[in-house]
Amino acid sequence: KENGVAGYGDKENGVAGHGDTEGHQYTPKLLEKLSDEQIVQLSACGFHTGCITKDGQVFTWGEGKFGRLGHGNERNCHSPKLVEELIAKKPKQIACG
Repeated sequence: KENGVAGYGDKENGVAGHGDTEGHQYTPKLLEKLSDEQIVQLSACGFHTGCITKDGQVFTWGEGKFGRLGHGNERNCHSPKLVEELIAKKPKQIACG
C-alpha cells in the first residue's frame, strides 16, 4: 500500500501517533487516521510530528505545549489531527523542531 504513515517510538504525550500514551511502539505500525492519505512531506522531532498530504492538508500529533501543533490550544494530540487553520492555505512544506 502506498498511502499512510507508520509511527513508532515513545508513546508519551501521543508522540507515536497511535492514540495511546503508555510505553513504546517498538516496530513501525501504520497510523489508522492517515491510512487513506497520500503523504508528500513529513517532519518530526522528539515532541511532535506533522505531515502534509497530496491535497495540501496538514496533520499534526504529539505534545501540544506552546501551541506547537497548530490547533489553537496546548493540548496533546494522541493521533494525527487536521490543522483546520491551514485547510484553505495548502502549504508545501512543514518543519517540526
